[in-house]
This record gives sequence, C-alpha cells and structure tokens, in this order.
Amino acid sequence: METIALFDENVPLTPRDLSREAIKVRDVLQRKLRSKLEGRCSRDGWVKPGTLSILSHSMGYVESGRFTGDIVYHTKCEGKVINPSADTLVEGEVIRKNKMGVYVNVVDAIRIILPRDHPAHIGNDEYDSVNVGEKVTVMIKKSRFQVNDEYILSVGIFESKSGSGFTTAPVAPLAEVQVEPEAKVPEAEAPEEEAEEEAEAEAEAEVEEEAEVEEEQPQENTTPIEFYSKLPAYREFSNFFPSAFDLDGKRWPTVEHYFQAQKFTANPEYQEEIRAAKTPEKAKSLGATREKPIRADWDTVREDIMKKALQAKFTQNADLKAKLLSTGNRALVEANPTDAYWGYGRTKKGKNRMGVLLQQLRDELRAGKPTSTV
Repeated sequence: METIALFDENVPLTPRDLSREAIKVRDVLQRKLRSKLEGRCSRDGWVKPGTLSILSHSMGYVESGRFTGDIVYHTKCEGKVINPSADTLVEGEVIRKNKMGVYVNVVDAIRIILPRDHPAHIGNDEYDSVNVGEKVTVMIKKSRFQVNDEYILSVGIFESKSGSGFTTAPVAPLAEVQVEPEAKVPEAEAPEEEAEEEAEAEAEAEVEEEAEVEEEQPQENTTPIEFYSKLPAYREFSNFFPSAFDLDGKRWPTVEHYFQAQKFTANPEYQEEIRAAKTPEKAKSLGATREKPIRADWDTVREDIMKKALQAKFTQNADLKAKLLSTGNRALVEANPTDAYWGYGRTKKGKNRMGVLLQQLRDELRAGKPTSTV
C-alpha cells in the first residue's frame, strides 16, 4: 500500500524567499515542495508528510513573460505515497456511525465507507456493535481520489474489531473529530452533517458504480509517460540509450550517432568520425560544431531522419519494440528541460516532437506498417 513516487515540479522562489543571509536554496525548495504536496493526494496516491526529498534541481531561471522577480527552479524529488489496492487489509479508527454506515479513518490518508446495506454487514452483530473511537480491521474493495484531495475515499468491508492479530502503522489521533450518537442529533438541527452524509453517500454510489463498470472493462491508465536519458524509468526511449542498429549499410551505436552524422552528408569522413564516437554525448558535441557546414535542408529533413532512425532502433531490437508497445495509448513526453523542440523545455510547454514521433511509431508498429531500412 505504501510506495515511493517520483515528482517533477517547477518551484518559483520570490525575492523575499531569497533575501535571507546564508540561504540554502535546496532547503527552501524542499520546504515549499512539502507544503505543496504532502498531506494530500498526488496522481500516485496520498503523500506522507515528512517523506518528500529533493533528488536534483536546476540552476534557476526567470520565466519569460513574468515581471515578479521570481526565480523558477525545475526540481525532481521523491516521497512515500499511500495508494491502497483492492482487497488490501488495513486497520483504522471509526470516526462516524450513522444510517448510511460506518466511516473509518486510516492514518489520515484514507476515509473508508462501510455501507450498512452491504450483504456482508446485514445481520452482522459485530459490525452493528462498533462504536466511534474503536479500531477495526477493514478490507478495501474500491478507491478513488483526485490530485489535491485531502484523503483517498474508499469503499470497504468490515472484517473484525481490533484484537484479531492484524497490525499496521499506528493511526494518528483524531481528537478534533467529535460526533454525537446519531439518535441524539435531531435532523433539523444537523443540516451540515446531513449534507456531508449525502455527499459521502453519493461518492459511495459513484465508487460502487465505477467498480461494476471496471469489472466488465478494465480502466486504461492515461498518465503521461516522461522519459529522458537522466531518468531511470523508460530511459530506453532516449536517443542516448545504447541500442545498436543497422542503417544505410552501417552499424550505429545509438540514434544520436546516426542523427548527428546526417547533418554532414557532404563530408563522409566527418560522418564516420561521428559514427565512431565513444559516447552519444561525444557524437552530439561533434554534430554541434560550427567549424563544418551542415546540409542546407537540415531543418526540413531532420524529422524524417529522426523517424527513420527510430524505426530502425525499435524494429531491430525486440525488447525495445515490446517496451514501446506496452505503453498502450499513454502520451509520451521527453522530459528534456533544455530542449523545447524535441522535448518539453523548461516551461514544460515545448513541442515535444520526440514524444510525438514515438507515439506515431507506436501506432504504426501496432498496425504492422513500418519496416526498417538496413
């Protein structure tokens, strides 16, 4: 239920943030990130307070079009998140009991509804005897949340009161939650509680309805996939990834080697020097020289050349082809903070042409269209 998640955030620091003597930028960034992300839901789950830490951050830049004096830092960080799967057993504290059912809080991260009219609860004396403040063991059946929600909302089934031997992390006390027994609260005097119950009942109905739909047809993951040579996940999609292929009668170590060499079709000797470069970084450096002229039509043909190299890479390497096809229909984004043409750039609003070409290639591979030209 608890995993490590990676976060990619832009954090602006104001002049006031940066005005203190002997300031440590990393500490300020981490404090702001924790305030922004912890104790609420991210796309990966509920972020545990005190667990977020920065892995790296950029040098900082003044974003064009803004006149605030803020310095924006591109950060990568990790933190622990809670995201329960179906049939997970958890222990929590009962915070409310009413005509709709029993409501359980788990480490302030999950609110679980145990519906009174569920077949497992009808006629269950132990379920009926549960009181506010008691600890119970629950099996989660279905969950839902959105980014920035204060907690994950789940529907579950009552298993037993605590004492059955099942243990989890201790639940934080909820002294601020004070609920009088339902029988003592006249309906006319508790409109806010009734509204909250109705909202939770609607959420419960929606969650149960989603569960029924998903039993018939699994819901596809639509979260975009970010890739980059410096990120561990999906780094195979980077042009720097060592994946040799044959093209134009020669063996190329990486896509980067081939792409950079094609700038100098009038200079075969220099093309060969680039092809023999020991690393893709070196090949890129050779391709960026201003001492040798590049072909006049480069801006026109560069995308066709890139796609040709990508076709060779993914059709001649079965593992890479399978990896690309396994991404389904999820958007592919090159998380290059310094390239707004092939990647998303520092503002994350770049053209992302590399991601677009890979998506097109994925569709063609799925349809069985492209073949590599050796």
